[in-house]
Amino acid sequence: MCLCGGNVHDDGATVVKKIENHIGVKLARDFVAEPAREKGEKESKIGVFWDAMRERPSFKKIYAEGLY
Repeated sequence: MCLCGGNVHDDGATVVKKIENHIGVKLARDFVAEPAREKGEKESKIGVFWDAMRERPSFKKIYAEGLY
């Protein structure tokens, strides 16, 4: 993530955009996560994963000062 210009404060959608810009390829948006289920929006699996990881207490503890 750090190589793409991301940081721990970016949400999953922002992370996906930064990765796409870095690699020059659009990532598939074929996953419906709980928050988006009501709206029927599909997201990239890596963005959903990033959002889930950011919420973990261990992630917050290790990366409190940012990515290395």
